[in-house]
Amino acid sequence: MKIVYAFYKTGEVGEGLAADIRRASNQRHTFIPFNQTDYLDVNKYLTAGQLDRLHQERHPGLRRLYADFEARVRDERVDAVIVSDAPPFHPDFLKTLPIYKVLYSQDDPESTYLR
Repeated sequence: MKIVYAFYKTGEVGEGLAADIRRASNQRHTFIPFNQTDYLDVNKYLTAGQLDRLHQERHPGLRRLYADFEARVRDERVDAVIVSDAPPFHPDFLKTLPIYKVLYSQDDPESTYLR
């Protein structure tokens, strides 16, 4: 099973998490990191209302993120996605993906990406 793990972490933390995600792979499961930091400022989609506005406006950064994510799912023949850290995926977009979806929620009061 191939699983994309989508997250938002910058710098060395992001690089380290991506490496950890890859190392979690085994014979049965391949984990593929997808860091969404290069697409748009996380502070623009922290609430459902903000994300909905960006989606309705067809924000270029969000559209590029979705196109790249869809390409990864298609090219890697992904079976599932786990989304962690500031989920950028609008429900209407998620409905278009023929894969299993998991939203992972955590409490991170020391978050480095909220300013």
